[in-house]
Amino acid sequence: VGDLLQCTNALSAPGGCGTHSLCNHCPVRNAIEDAFRTKHNFIDLDTVLNVRKGNGAAEECKVHISGEYMLIEGEESMVITVHDITHLKRVETELNQARKKAEKADKSKSVFLANMSHEIRTPLNAIVGFSRLVIGPEHESEKKEYCEIIERNSELLLTLFNDILDLSSLEAGSVVFTKE
Repeated sequence: VGDLLQCTNALSAPGGCGTHSLCNHCPVRNAIEDAFRTKHNFIDLDTVLNVRKGNGAAEECKVHISGEYMLIEGEESMVITVHDITHLKRVETELNQARKKAEKADKSKSVFLANMSHEIRTPLNAIVGFSRLVIGPEHESEKKEYCEIIERNSELLLTLFNDILDLSSLEAGSVVFTKE
């Protein structure tokens, strides 16, 4: 089997597949021997093979292997199916990395929104609270002080909203830079 799969260990051993010192640890060989011993099939063996390509260079190849045990005219036989899943595993790894990156970005966005929520509530509470107080006091000095607090917090709130809008524009790629 190792010779057919172009296993570098099998091809480098003088006696071929099964004679190399690492053949005892070969998951494919072990699965096949176990299938013959128990007279059962095996499926879903995912492993890595070092295979020799046509140019003689060895290359790591991720494979999915299954074996179908059968008796043909009284002789034990096995049909081995090998699928090269190297590309699928690479794509799977890339997708997992992209998922982790998206989860991290989502978490960062949630933290940002929580912070912005707090930053917006603070001046807004001051504006609402002091607006109510302006109605009540009879002294002009108190009214003037409350109005100044309202104005200061309104400007702070407007700055926060502008910063949020600028950030959204940056994310959308619709910001035009000008030199000043």
